[in-house]
Amino acid sequence: MRTPQISIIVPVYNVDKYLARCLDSILAQSFTDFEAILVDDGSKDQSGAICDDYAKRDARFRVLHVENAGVCHARNLGIKESSGEWIYFSDADDELMPNGLEEMFSSVSNGVELVSASYIRNDNGTVVPERIPSSDIVYTKEEFIAELFKFRSRNCERYCWNKLFKKAVIVDNQLSFDESMVYREDVYFLFCYLVSCQGTVNCIKQPVYVYYRRMEGAAMTYAKYYSEKSKDIVISIAKSFDILQRLQLDNHTVFLIKRELINSYQQVCKMIKGSDSAQAKDDEKGLRRIVYKRLTWYDIVKMHIKDFVRPFYRTLFK
Repeated sequence: MRTPQISIIVPVYNVDKYLARCLDSILAQSFTDFEAILVDDGSKDQSGAICDDYAKRDARFRVLHVENAGVCHARNLGIKESSGEWIYFSDADDELMPNGLEEMFSSVSNGVELVSASYIRNDNGTVVPERIPSSDIVYTKEEFIAELFKFRSRNCERYCWNKLFKKAVIVDNQLSFDESMVYREDVYFLFCYLVSCQGTVNCIKQPVYVYYRRMEGAAMTYAKYYSEKSKDIVISIAKSFDILQRLQLDNHTVFLIKRELINSYQQVCKMIKGSDSAQAKDDEKGLRRIVYKRLTWYDIVKMHIKDFVRPFYRTLFK
């Protein structure tokens, strides 16, 4: 059986309006030594048929039709079925730039176990360059984790679709996407992967991916209106906080992680406040327990003082 250099895993669910754009971008890659595993996650539109059509056109495409079980299950199945030395995840409603795989694979060298690239965001037709550093940078995993927690870091982002993962790291450490999560599951997976790495991270300035951010997308909905799935905004950071305890991170990075945990909790609380659901109020109590369990009393007091002072500060300096 042929072993490709890269396995591209594409979870597919009810995206027949956008799927051809994604699959055409894979076909157009200048780097050709890949397999594309399309996991049709129980689509009810024409997505499954479109996947089958591409598999007939190109032997590198393979389709797995499964009952709907969510994006995490689809990615995990794709990993299990993959044969490449490197894993790349693409969303089915976005697209790779023509030299995307080539740019990432050419950055692989001895000791590199993760490649993170820049990308371009398309906001309903408006193109916005995102996360473009001034030069390529090689990080230790600890340095890269610190960058990921910096506010609006120019050098990196937490998405999986702008990264190349070494399959051996995933398999040897029995890593998988947490199927209990439906939002920001990629954040937790990335940190689990980084904790398991022994090598370095190559962060490249070349954009490799076009992220189409649609206002009706699920991620935009979870971040704006409260639902049970919105809890993952907090849970993903809390679980990441736990897994990162295995590393000897510097005090400033630990501070940044705690700050994000607090900010995520406050973000969800604000969404809950705008909800009239009794369940939402109960959820807030559960999230508070999750957050407070991971903070010191000093952290908690500082958080409440900050909340108390903020309105006066805004009034003073508006």
